[in-house]
Amino acid sequence: MTDKITDTVSAVDQTFLLIFIMAAILFIGIAVGMMIILFRYNHKRHPQAATFKGSIPAEIIWIVFPTLIVIGMFISGWKSYLTSRTPPTGTLDVEVTGRKWSWSFTYKNGLTSDILYVPANQPVFLSMKTLDVIHGFYAPAFRIKRDLVPGLTTTLWFLTKEPGTSDIMCSEYCGVGHSSMHTTIVVLPQEEFDKWYASGKSPEAEEEGRRVYTTHGCSGCHSLEGTEGVGPPLDKTYGSKIAVTTKEGEKTITADEEYLRRAVLDPDVEIVKGYQAIMPSLKGKISDKELDELIKFMESLPAKNSGVAADSHAEGKE
Repeated sequence: MTDKITDTVSAVDQTFLLIFIMAAILFIGIAVGMMIILFRYNHKRHPQAATFKGSIPAEIIWIVFPTLIVIGMFISGWKSYLTSRTPPTGTLDVEVTGRKWSWSFTYKNGLTSDILYVPANQPVFLSMKTLDVIHGFYAPAFRIKRDLVPGLTTTLWFLTKEPGTSDIMCSEYCGVGHSSMHTTIVVLPQEEFDKWYASGKSPEAEEEGRRVYTTHGCSGCHSLEGTEGVGPPLDKTYGSKIAVTTKEGEKTITADEEYLRRAVLDPDVEIVKGYQAIMPSLKGKISDKELDELIKFMESLPAKNSGVAADSHAEGKE
């Protein structure tokens, strides 16, 4: 433990270590005391129960000592709480948006990503909101967790250390796609982060269509690697034959540009067979230019000759 708490990790770890040590001491003390009493005062040695008088010093000890322990734990916990709620100066400010079932991160220069990129050794301040239900932003490596509540903006901060990657999860059950609502914090060297930040592109050089895919939450339900999720994967969708369910019954259609537009704006009209009709319409939420870019992006993905695949109904497109 350090004399001065400098970040959320050391703050939480200090309190946890104090509680763990005190719990271990009390457990060992109580267990050893019980063993001594069982051995020394067993029935064979003392067939007749003895009467003991009260002890004022003992009562004072077991009242005062636990009280001091609890006060010490409270002080340590309070300091940790103040540390987690009081960001230092010189932070990198990032807006976090949670939705079913994805995260998006927006920087001051307008750059948006579904991965949280941050520079090493610089504190990061997160301003967080949700577009639907309660979500919980949880990054265990940095000992931070805060709920995103509808209608409120919540905040937290953390201090990065060395370059690397760590997980972000949702800690509040938020529906059928809750388990897939995860992403990563990627800590980059300062020079690499500055280059990425100035370029306006992610390290993967995301094109505009991919940015729309990220910004509107498509990644929360639809993968680009063929992985089944809440919604069908988007790769190999364009040009494929898709079995869908409509009000008139089941039919097979081709995933052309017209279909993709219907899937985004009127997702309940044609539901991909085997999936639920849970995707909300993006009508009025996505601009014509963004929709064009999204469709171009989907058309650029590998084509599929047969099988079921589509972007027709998962709620991740909020």
